[in-house]
Amino acid sequence: FSEKPPLFLKSKAQLLGIFLHAMLEKIFELRKYDRSERSNLLKVAFDVELLKFEKQFAEHSWRLGTDSISKLPEIGKIFDQLSQIVFSKNIYGEIRDDKIKIYPEKSLTSKDKCLAGIVDALIESNNERVIVEHKAGEIFEGKFLKNQYYLQVHFYAELVYEEFGEYPDFLSVKSAQGKKWKMRPDIEVAKKLGREARAMLNQYNAKISKKESLDTIAKVSTEACAGCNYQPFCPVYWGNYRRIEMSEKIQGLKLEELAIIEGVSTYKSALKVKIVDGQSKGKVMLIGGFYPKRF
Repeated sequence: FSEKPPLFLKSKAQLLGIFLHAMLEKIFELRKYDRSERSNLLKVAFDVELLKFEKQFAEHSWRLGTDSISKLPEIGKIFDQLSQIVFSKNIYGEIRDDKIKIYPEKSLTSKDKCLAGIVDALIESNNERVIVEHKAGEIFEGKFLKNQYYLQVHFYAELVYEEFGEYPDFLSVKSAQGKKWKMRPDIEVAKKLGREARAMLNQYNAKISKKESLDTIAKVSTEACAGCNYQPFCPVYWGNYRRIEMSEKIQGLKLEELAIIEGVSTYKSALKVKIVDGQSKGKVMLIGGFYPKRF
């Protein structure tokens, strides 16, 4: 696409994640100031970004059960997470070396320029290289790191290898709730992700060159499509949206239709319902895409 598609929001975690990463782009610069100045600078930067965030996403606040996004308790936890980054003497505690280099929002690109990604922070010392990803929501499923985050940091590990010729020493994921995950990369997993990404890209390019339909490439599912910014432009998604939207969280619930809401998120319209029986009884929610009007 010549332009990034309109943002498509489906969850509180996604909304908070956008805010967290907007702040991460700014706060690393604060570490160059004296510690006495950092507190005020962080508070000003946080308040300014939060005000912009409130205006940009005001239409979504009711979906999160609040009249103001700034009132969400998770916002305070994100501030605490950012404070740790700004004030930590040895940032993250990942590398026991005072002579470290921090590359926030580091762009990584494969040698052939076909694969790319942006990691929250790449930290280097004389002896170690660490990938760090920050998440606004829960990072674990039971005792294990969520699979999408596990795959994400391993894909970044492959990009680090492509760019620097060596895999990172550690992969780390941190949540705003203070939870942490860290391990050495599984090289075979990283290599496999790189091969799969290139195979998909080659398949896409082959179909483009032959002017064939791309519909057969997309593998639609609740997990694969959740939070994807390209949903409004994906014909395969629209062909399966009923099945996707009626995910495990919605199936089996008795819903009362309240209204069709026009002009919501990137949808032309969506269904507003109330759960009358089952999980989250009494909750009002928006099911996007049930009444789509084609662009």
